[in-house]
This record gives sequence, C-alpha cells and structure tokens, in this order.
Amino acid sequence: MWHESSIQLLRRDNGDVVIEVLHIANTIWTRFVGLQFKRALPTGHALLIVPCSSIHTICVRFAIDVFFLSDQGEVTEVHRDVRPWRFALPSRKAFAVLETTAGEIDLEEGTQVVMNGFADSEAKSLPQCLLPVQGDEE
Repeated sequence: MWHESSIQLLRRDNGDVVIEVLHIANTIWTRFVGLQFKRALPTGHALLIVPCSSIHTICVRFAIDVFFLSDQGEVTEVHRDVRPWRFALPSRKAFAVLETTAGEIDLEEGTQVVMNGFADSEAKSLPQCLLPVQGDEE
C-alpha cells in the first residue's frame, strides 16, 4: 500500500529522530486504508495521515498511540494505547494524525515535529507544515 520511504520525523527543537521511517497517507485511498489489516508496524515505522482530524481502529489488529498534530506541526493531543475497534477524537481541531505502535515513542503535547530525508521532487506532495523552514537545516 505504501511506497518505500526514506522520510524521517524529527523533533524541531533538537533534531532528534522520533521516527526512522515515516509512511504518509495523503490520498483518499491511503487515508481510508490506513493501518487496517496490518499485523503490526515494523519497529521505527509510523503512519502520518494528512489531512486528518480523527481516526478509528476498525480492522486494525494492534494497539496504537495517536498523536494529533496542528497545521504548524505541533503535537496538540496524545491518545495512548488505543485498542482495535475504537475511535479517537481530539478535543480541539487537528490537521494531521501520527499513528505508531503503542508505547514505541515518547512525544508530549507541545512538541513540534518536522520531516527529513525526502527528495526535492517529493516536497510538493508532502504536508508543508512539516517541511523544514529556512534556518532549520544545518
């Protein structure tokens, strides 16, 4: 369903790698399918669904952590250990959702994230709020 990805997700404040391999669901089909029917996410992998303001875990076979992101790439809400056949709705509007295997990463509300490792030709199809801004790049 997803193409091979070399995109990483980093903390904007210190550049630490949060996710080694970031898969992006940004089409109607990939957003619809999401993690349904997957047995698991490999260690270090995550799914970014954009745009997205809520999720469900119908037909997802494992517990996930859900990180709601603003249109500025800030974690606005975290739902941990969301079991299969559940819904996760944020208390305020979200722009995107990051899904990881439950317990795999430790991101807190207020943390800003940014993507790294994408080709220039990919930039137009990626969420602009998660691209590095001038001065972020070393």
